[in-house]
Amino acid sequence: MSLASMLHIRDLHVTQNCETLTLKALRVGSEISCGTSFITQLKKLIMTDEHGDRIGVVIFKDNLPHFDGCFSLHKSYIISNAVVKNRNISYFSAHPHFGMVFRKNTIVKEAPTPIADDSLNFNFMDFKDININVHAKDSIDVCGILTKVK
Repeated sequence: MSLASMLHIRDLHVTQNCETLTLKALRVGSEISCGTSFITQLKKLIMTDEHGDRIGVVIFKDNLPHFDGCFSLHKSYIISNAVVKNRNISYFSAHPHFGMVFRKNTIVKEAPTPIADDSLNFNFMDFKDININVHAKDSIDVCGILTKVK
């Protein structure tokens, strides 16, 4: 499949088995245990596409060995057969509506052409515009300049 015919994050919808898309790893988490009595093991990643749209990816315990050592920070990958699910704020808020789950049948190959480093989109807002009741479970980008230290 040519890179031009691949899906982008903005083309996805919930419960979709995504055909093929190219994503770049922005954050590759370690395996963690969570949940009641820490019985759930998982790995979380944040990935982006060439438009700078971000999505959270979760790999659960039974699928962890299949992806062991598969991802490196800032490398780009061609991904097929991932599952698109409703966003679970317990795991991520990288995308406002959904996230992805990688399973054993998800195919991950290193992309021959990497996604450029300048493709990230940021959603900056003034501090005064941050409403903790609205943004408490969302990911927002913050930028500031230190002007004085007391």
